[in-house]
This record gives sequence, structure tokens and C-alpha cells, in this order.
Amino acid sequence: MPKLSAIPDHLTAWVLGSPASLLGQVAAWCQGRSSQWPCVRALFLQFNPTCAACGGKKGLQVHHMVPVHLSPSRELDTKNLIVLCEDNCCHLMVGHLGSFLSFNPDVEQDAGRQLTKIKNRPRIHATAAADTLRLNLPPLLPPIGASDEPGVDLTRPGCPGEGALW
Repeated sequence: MPKLSAIPDHLTAWVLGSPASLLGQVAAWCQGRSSQWPCVRALFLQFNPTCAACGGKKGLQVHHMVPVHLSPSRELDTKNLIVLCEDNCCHLMVGHLGSFLSFNPDVEQDAGRQLTKIKNRPRIHATAAADTLRLNLPPLLPPIGASDEPGVDLTRPGCPGEGALW
């Protein structure tokens, strides 16, 4: 096991000034990860190629639902893993509740709810919104070229987009 002196000085200073729970995390880091972790991580990403919270495909991270420092025996347990992305902040916000010094015991359920909301979110289509506005609102201006006064033309021929209003 590496000694604390093997950790870079700037990290040691940060750790020594941090809460006691963080020292446990650093101790787990010093013990090192399993040599099988890179293979388990790569295979898990192959079978789970999208973020469980948003469906994103970029910046994917394999997150331990129960942190390794709390349960080292579950480091390689695929039932303890979930894919969250870094690009949309899902890893930080859903996996760690906004702080990497915390973890979300309900990460799997929260990610599932978030993904369902995203997949079923209401969509606004520009043409549908414009049609709705036209149907429900009185016209603000008369149609181009129309006027209540005889002989008055509201268009200005020769401008870009012939028939543009003054």
C-alpha cells in the first residue's frame, strides 16, 4: 500500500484540510483498484452504451452506486454499476447529488425517472405553435397591402422581400 507521501503534495494538503470521510476515500484510493476494473468497466460500457439518466452517448462514466470506499467487495459487481454521463452533468448531479463528496443511494431509481421524463417530455413544434397563435389571437396588423383607407398602400415596392411594410 502506498504511503501518504506517495500522493502529490497539493493533493495531500487538500486532503489533510478536508473532512475525515474524505480521508477514508483517499485511503481506499491508495490501496488501488482491482487490476480487473478496466476490463469490467469496458465491458459494462459495451453493454450499456448510453447514460441511464439522459440517454446521452458522450462522456460516459461507469458509476458505483455504492461507493468502493464503503463496500470494496462490490467494486467489480455489475449490479453495483450504472452508466452516467459527464457531458450533461448526470454523473455529478444524479450520481453524487451535486457534490463528489456525496453519493445518491437512490441513483438507479432517480436516473430511471429522469430518463423517462426526458423521453416523454412535451415537444413544441414551431409550426404548431404559430398555428395556435394565429388561431387564438386577433391579428395585430392588417395583411400586407390592405388598408381601411381607399388609395393607401402599406407596401413599399422595390425593397428586399417585395411587399415589406414600411
